[in-house]
Amino acid sequence: MRASGLDRTLIQPVHLTDDAGAGELLASLDGALRSLKIARRLVGRCLADALRQPAWLGGR
Repeated sequence: MRASGLDRTLIQPVHLTDDAGAGELLASLDGALRSLKIARRLVGRCLADALRQPAWLGGR
């Protein structure tokens, strides 16, 4: 991906749940994580935020 020169944001949810989605997202440049489980609602919010926030592109 890095070598392509394309703008990108990689989002990698691991274990999706149907929980209410309360809590905070963790955006990491080095692969750090808090938990392997995440609510689908939070992933959706993360995807929408990534589209609206150019700062998320390419780890800038």
